[in-house]
Amino acid sequence: SRERTPNGNIYATGGASNAKVFSQVYGKFEFRFRMDKGYGINFVLLLWPTNDQWPPEINIAEDDGKSRDLLTGTLHYGAGNNTIGKKAPGAADFTKWHTVGAEWRPGSLVFKLDGKTWGTINSPNVPNTPMSMAIQSQAWPCGGSFSDCPNTTPPPLVNLEVDWAFAYTAV
Repeated sequence: SRERTPNGNIYATGGASNAKVFSQVYGKFEFRFRMDKGYGINFVLLLWPTNDQWPPEINIAEDDGKSRDLLTGTLHYGAGNNTIGKKAPGAADFTKWHTVGAEWRPGSLVFKLDGKTWGTINSPNVPNTPMSMAIQSQAWPCGGSFSDCPNTTPPPLVNLEVDWAFAYTAV
């Protein structure tokens, strides 16, 4: 939501994590979600290292906060924030309910949209460190390479709604 802060009237965003009660290495992860339109405010459903030592990071589903139809899946790894990513422009209308997921195995990430594979990463850089599930929205800074800052079009409140999230130990 747009909030009055010492830095001006800006969007305050946030998230949730199950890091205090859950972590695992490998498995299948799914989220059913939707998000209101709001230029410059994106969603990311991800796996985050339980020890809070970044990287690695596995973004199961993320958009750029623009048209709400882009789906990206990204592996962040290494000290230089190296990335391997997959993009699916026009994948779906994420203002409507969809299920996204990832199957995480040694050396492999398989990204799913509504039960169908849309991207795969095979790499020795796929982590084997315990990770937790996280859900967040974020407002981007102006002039970024992936997204842009909120313009004058977003409503005062942009909702990211999650119906459910599941983690399975075996794929």
